[in-house]
Amino acid sequence: CIRDRAYYWPSLSVNGNYYLKRPAGSQEGIDWDAVFALDAPIYLGGTTKGLNLEAQSLHRQAEQALNRLQRRVDADVRKAHAQLVSSINEAGLLEDAVQKSRRSYELLTKEYRLGLSNNLDVLDAMNAVEDIRRAYDVARIQSKLDLINLRLAVEMNPENLP
Repeated sequence: CIRDRAYYWPSLSVNGNYYLKRPAGSQEGIDWDAVFALDAPIYLGGTTKGLNLEAQSLHRQAEQALNRLQRRVDADVRKAHAQLVSSINEAGLLEDAVQKSRRSYELLTKEYRLGLSNNLDVLDAMNAVEDIRRAYDVARIQSKLDLINLRLAVEMNPENLP
């Protein structure tokens, strides 16, 4: 890289001053002065090379860290998406189960009125409806939490950060 090689070359700098008023002395009549400085890195070639190699190494390390971060964020997004899909599917299945268990409870209640089933069967069916409804509520809440986790994972993507 040309920029890296520039540190091997000599540099020239100029510094000038203009004086409105100078104290009395040998430079009293001179309104300005200039200093030319030549900096030749005669014995600094090894140091410059070492600094360049160190900078290149740090650059590679930063790129590798960024790649690791991007892979981890991509994996987190995929995992959060899979978890969301799973919890939505579970909530859908439990919703069907709630409807079917309610229908079973209603049928057992009718059979109990007709004397075809006993009160323990009806109580078991009622408990099953409540258990399944509770599991359905938990699955719905979990799917909402999974949606929030997915949004957070997407927002933590380095490409989305300001």
